[in-house]
Amino acid sequence: MNNTGKTVKSTININEVCYEEIKKLVEEEEVKSLTQAINDAIALYLKEIKRRKYAEGMMEAAKDREFIKRTMECQKEFDGIE
Repeated sequence: MNNTGKTVKSTININEVCYEEIKKLVEEEEVKSLTQAINDAIALYLKEIKRRKYAEGMMEAAKDREFIKRTMECQKEFDGIE
């Protein structure tokens, strides 16, 4: 994963089993570093939360008749574009 931007130093406590597994992956050169593995894991976790929240929002929007009406009207407008 490509984590760009400014970094901040942080102290965290992680499960010993997870730590040992990540350490082994670093030794096997599967990941660059413990920091990279943790940053990648956090990025994936945040992405999954955003996906879930978006899906929940879409489920709520699907119950809104006005939203459906506006969506269908927009779709009809796009259908006419070549």
